[in-house]
Amino acid sequence: MSLNDDLAAEIEAKLDWARQKSRYGRKYSPAFELARRIKMIRRMLSDRPADAKSNRVEIKFMAETARILLRAATVTSKKLREIADALDTKETTDPRQKHILDAYEAAILNRYPPTLASVRKEFVRLFGNRLWPHDFSVRKTLQMFRLPLADDTVGRPPGSQSIRNR
Repeated sequence: MSLNDDLAAEIEAKLDWARQKSRYGRKYSPAFELARRIKMIRRMLSDRPADAKSNRVEIKFMAETARILLRAATVTSKKLREIADALDTKETTDPRQKHILDAYEAAILNRYPPTLASVRKEFVRLFGNRLWPHDFSVRKTLQMFRLPLADDTVGRPPGSQSIRNR
């Protein structure tokens, strides 16, 4: 199954947001996106030799980031402080959440939104059955990241024989 470009871009944006929220926890906000851009510009500038010319994409990215930063700075000083705090925040890694997001991403290739059963199947395939947390825990984690799950089918499969007719 192939996803159309708009849906694929939307899913990618949701997964990116979920991964960022996983790295920074409850305090994650839009200021962290700007901080991420600033860190990326730092890396671009520090990796570049002094005489190298920037290409147009890098210049456009830097100008757009500067414009966003200036807009945030003119709103309130509190917003500027929030951005500074975001720059100082250290990333954390929660392997359980990372595994759940990886399994969710793999399950999307078969169907969007995936069912909990398909997420579990991909999780077990990628990381083994022993690391699978309880279904409730996985469902709550995906809800926290605002990632949808499709309803599983309940009951016996269509066309199967009734227990009485055997």
